[in-house]
Amino acid sequence: MHNQPVTFDGTSWSYSPLKYWPTNGSVRFRAYFPYGAAFDSSTDGLLTISHECRTALEPLYAASCSVKAENGSLSGDGIGDSGNLRLSFSPLLNKVNFTANADSDLFDEVESDQFKDCRFLIKEFRVWGFYRKGVYSMADKSWSTVSPQMQYTREHPLELKLDLVDVEKAVPGYAVDEPNGYCTREAVVLVEGEKAKNILGKSAYFIPMDGVIPGNDPGFEVVYVVLTNTADSHDYKESGIVTRTGSLREVFAGNSGLIQKIIHINLEFSVDGVTVTRDLEDYIYKEMF
Repeated sequence: MHNQPVTFDGTSWSYSPLKYWPTNGSVRFRAYFPYGAAFDSSTDGLLTISHECRTALEPLYAASCSVKAENGSLSGDGIGDSGNLRLSFSPLLNKVNFTANADSDLFDEVESDQFKDCRFLIKEFRVWGFYRKGVYSMADKSWSTVSPQMQYTREHPLELKLDLVDVEKAVPGYAVDEPNGYCTREAVVLVEGEKAKNILGKSAYFIPMDGVIPGNDPGFEVVYVVLTNTADSHDYKESGIVTRTGSLREVFAGNSGLIQKIIHINLEFSVDGVTVTRDLEDYIYKEMF
């Protein structure tokens, strides 16, 4: 069995052609997800997996186990309670959720007689200080980089794609004027008082680093428009376009290799700018077969 695809139909797993256990002997399994990743192998099986972070939305998982057959009886960490093959996949990449937060009543203390509430229209989001390409060793369970040039830097960052949105529906009272205004159809609307809104709408995945890349500290840049409406109006107006940058060094510094947690990078939006906090969440592992 070599690079055998396995599919799930919502109820059960299947593959073809069918394989049978030996009466006696040992079988070692190495597996990866999603199917189609670039890899190197030999008669000893799967050796390395290559990965390129093109959009940061590419996950990568792997599993390994052994099964021993002795006179038709099976044992080992690869055998489940019902006697079927058991593969428990673990993440090979750092899983990151970029979340946006905005306090309520942001403008009340500034000009309470003028502004009623506001919206943040996030239109660009980019990061740097991460590897673009890497190779994972199944034997050593570690990453190595292809070359120093395969990094996202401040000068050449990774542009994270935002979802398309109908801004006029998301912000009733705001009239889009694309030729003259700041609006874009690719954006995230953050409401005043909203918490933990995933900027990308899904998790991002980054190749683990040994601390941080020397000379290339991780950071971010976010470009957004502040939309406000006055106390006597239902119409939102653009109060200006803002560009903010920040460091993500504290998120990754001191963490060598894979961080075995889901990393929540929280961007706190306020009238003074954007600050960053971090939360870690435990993975909930599930057996795949």
